[in-house]
Amino acid sequence: MKINMKKLIVLLLITAAFSLPVFAQRTGSASGSSGNSAPSKPVLTVVSNVRNAAVEISTLYIKNGPIASGTAPFSAQLDPGTYVITVTAPGYEPGQQTITLNSNQTVTINLGQTQQPALGINSNIRGALVQISHSDNNSAVVATGSAPFTVQLDPGSYVVTVSAPGYSTEQQSLNFRNNMTLNFNLKREAPVQFSLSINSNVRDAKVIIKGSGLNGQLVGSAPFTAQLNQGNYTIDVSADGYKSASREVSLASSQNVTINLEQNSYNLTITSNVEGAKVFIKGGSINGQLTGSTDMTTVLAPGSYQVKVNAPGYFAEEQTIYLSESTTLNIQLKGRTGRLDIIIPNEILDYSGANPAAQIKIFDNGKKVNDTSMELTPGQHTIRITSGAFASQQTINVQAGDSYRIVLDFGFELIKE
Repeated sequence: MKINMKKLIVLLLITAAFSLPVFAQRTGSASGSSGNSAPSKPVLTVVSNVRNAAVEISTLYIKNGPIASGTAPFSAQLDPGTYVITVTAPGYEPGQQTITLNSNQTVTINLGQTQQPALGINSNIRGALVQISHSDNNSAVVATGSAPFTVQLDPGSYVVTVSAPGYSTEQQSLNFRNNMTLNFNLKREAPVQFSLSINSNVRDAKVIIKGSGLNGQLVGSAPFTAQLNQGNYTIDVSADGYKSASREVSLASSQNVTINLEQNSYNLTITSNVEGAKVFIKGGSINGQLTGSTDMTTVLAPGSYQVKVNAPGYFAEEQTIYLSESTTLNIQLKGRTGRLDIIIPNEILDYSGANPAAQIKIFDNGKKVNDTSMELTPGQHTIRITSGAFASQQTINVQAGDSYRIVLDFGFELIKE
């Protein structure tokens, strides 16, 4: 059969004309893509509550896949018609909507979250700090807790950081989709140590250090230096005769600490049988000697003291005391001579004459004395007492500082024969 070429060309042109609209409807065009889009086509815009959610646009009856796709918010120029819009995102339930497009149109499809998977964090250090942040922004912390720690998160990329004082900080990145548990093993860091020097105004004062970086306590004598871990410490300083003192120190760098002690003080009172006797005190906290007279009171620091008391006509007395509380010291002085008192009772005197006491004469070792009270030098003394035709004598051995008394007694004894 002979083919008419002219008729064949016309037939092909007609067929091509009917095929063009169908081809344009299947392909469509997305905003921002290359290709020539007819200005008369309406624009379909799809937005969602989940930014960058996947968007697919397909026709009702063509099963070859979407005719346009992108991420929300997404726009495409399409032929008028009916379309199915599907929006998906990890961790969310898919959303779908059927629309009829005749003019420019914006469609909002919001997605509901699915149940979030759980992320568990364990550590060999209980109570270690756990921080979870987005991998693209470590400063945006989305969850914080203490190990062991469990939290529900949206699927995505995260960085987990676990830390504890005195231990290394560990970090792990993960692409989180399903329930999972991470285990972190923190390693103890070598402690940072600083020098702590303690001085005091009392040399060899006892120093006790207690605190977080010590197992128990550290004991020494001022001046004292120790290498200690960073931390908080209590320093106690004490010495005999001084009030104890304490200081709190937060050690974050090497430090010199001076703790001065205040002396205790007590009253020392000195009395004597001789009023106005001179007092001399040496020793203890006294530089040189302290003088005064009885009765006297002075305030002194604890310590050993020598106290000396003397008075004219008396032997000096000296005592050593250790002052650890308020004390009264009574010092009895002994005279350098002995004392003699002669007592003449009135009942033996004859008052029929004038001044009967004047008739009595007293002699010490043969020397007349004019008083019934006298100071005698140590040694033997013969005391003779006379009155008229009567006389009596007695020898005494006088000791320095001793007192003696002679009582005259005149009487008679009646004897019956």
